[in-house]
Amino acid sequence: MQLKESEAYGKISGLEKKIQYAEIEKKNMEKLSKLTINDNILSRQRKILSLDKRINEITDKIYTRFCESGGVENIREYEENMYAAVIGVEGTDQR
Repeated sequence: MQLKESEAYGKISGLEKKIQYAEIEKKNMEKLSKLTINDNILSRQRKILSLDKRINEITDKIYTRFCESGGVENIREYEENMYAAVIGVEGTDQR
């Protein structure tokens, strides 16, 4: 009887160790998963910035003459000026 009890305690102890190792491994996998997700996010952010830059270059090329005639550096500057003017006009109308 004592031998079976001793065996059972040994098995329990072994299983408890397995649980501890599994929990450690789970934490490590979660950390690795978070790192991988963060790397993917950073990679996509870089890609988006690159595409934004390319879009701006193409847009600038399309609107070069218009911007030169309007005295602005690029179409985004023109749009910002127009937006500010519209907001300014709306702001004075509300008074």
